[in-house]
Amino acid sequence: CATLASPAANTRLAGKCYTSNYAQGFGQPRFQESTTDFAFFGQDDWRMTPRLTLNLGLRWEYEKFPAPILVNSALPQTANRPSDKNNFGPRIGFALDVTGDGKTSLRGGYGLYYGRINGTIQINALINTGLSTGQSVSSVPANSTPVTPAGNAAAPIFPNILASAPAGTAGVNYYRQGFQNPMIHQGDVVIEREVARNTMVSASYLFSFGSHLTTFVDTNLNPPTGTGRVSIVDGPVAGQNWVFPYFLGTRPNTSFGNILEIRDSVSTKYHALVLQANRRLTKGLQFQTSYTLSRAQDNGGSQSSATFTPGFSSLFNPFDAVGENALSPYDRRHKFVASVVYNTNFESLKNNKVARAILNGWTIAPIVNIFSGARYTAVTNSFSTSSTFGASPNGGVNGSNGSLRFALLPNNSFHMPPTKYVDLRISRRFTIKENAKLEVLAEGFNIFNRTQVTAVNSRMYVLCTGTGATGACPFGTGVFATFDPTFGTPSDLSNGFFFRERQIQLGVRFEF
Repeated sequence: CATLASPAANTRLAGKCYTSNYAQGFGQPRFQESTTDFAFFGQDDWRMTPRLTLNLGLRWEYEKFPAPILVNSALPQTANRPSDKNNFGPRIGFALDVTGDGKTSLRGGYGLYYGRINGTIQINALINTGLSTGQSVSSVPANSTPVTPAGNAAAPIFPNILASAPAGTAGVNYYRQGFQNPMIHQGDVVIEREVARNTMVSASYLFSFGSHLTTFVDTNLNPPTGTGRVSIVDGPVAGQNWVFPYFLGTRPNTSFGNILEIRDSVSTKYHALVLQANRRLTKGLQFQTSYTLSRAQDNGGSQSSATFTPGFSSLFNPFDAVGENALSPYDRRHKFVASVVYNTNFESLKNNKVARAILNGWTIAPIVNIFSGARYTAVTNSFSTSSTFGASPNGGVNGSNGSLRFALLPNNSFHMPPTKYVDLRISRRFTIKENAKLEVLAEGFNIFNRTQVTAVNSRMYVLCTGTGATGACPFGTGVFATFDPTFGTPSDLSNGFFFRERQIQLGVRFEF
């Protein structure tokens, strides 16, 4: 907290608190919500011929949302309450014995599924309506705004509190009129062939098409009327100009900050080819292997799967959702998984008692996982360009305070290094007597002690404003972007939980 007056340009007052972590709630301190879910399902199987079976089903479900709590009369849309009652989900499946000998099968299925809206999103829509009775403040802006030309009163020194929330800062969340629950079309076709005793190979095509997935768009913006231009100094796109629409002026409704519309506008596409080879335990050998080649896309911007309500628009340009079409952060192009169980029982040693005692009776079980690294989006620093491009309603690179995506490149253009790890279990069983056995085992996890990259530095460019050939941004006049040399370097290794360092455990188990 400031105890002395700051420079006059900052218009700070002596004895007032200007710290950025001031927090205070206003109005009712506790809210309670509940939802009611209804679901009905029916299914039947028809054996059409000795070789063809059909499975047909239908499901209906409805999520009853809680009634509005704090409707803001100045924003009637805060009374919107989703009521999506047409959620009928058909199911169909078939299984065909292609050759009639039980060795070749063709199976397929399709279903329409619906998702729920989680409680975090619901409670934010219920209480973040711009009324002082539901606000919480984490910082107090002292600068002047169109609503408060003289600036808000600075945060008081403890134990004093603000009498009311600062004007013109309240964020609002509301549901789009006609909001619908997420909907997913899923299906697959599988052809499988028995190539040896208890050994099968198969090829599958899988698809998943999602629609009405949740995203958040700031509607308290006028269409952009300016143009931003950033000159790229170095890095992979050196010499190019990043040109984008720029939001000028003030917000249409200056009484509020972000007015986030909860939309059901995100669509997703997923296609995959899956090759498998499986063998049930036969003659001491069992294995399961699969390889998946897939592609996932969406238009969800910086938040393709919403589990919380952000404080900003999920889109770089809230008026251009099409510009967010790109690969999904869940796109992992290649995935290979194999597990093997091998029990040693060498029949050739039946006459060699010593070798049989040493080599037979072991179980060796490795598991191998190899898959492409997770995708990530190149971003910039949270730099305000208003001093060059003009005063904006909400700051940020383009004046909308939206996603920090470096929009010269599509979302999720980059991926982390692949994930590779091998686990291994080796055990030996000894028969003590007829009803008593002893097993000695050793288990190793990540036995090659490979370090997995689970997060990287995604800031690709750092923006600065130049006024000439000198200073901190000596590239001329305008806004410039310099490449961040730490881009793509690891920021988190092994995630501290999922991919640990090599671990080995020994055990003894007695069975009786």
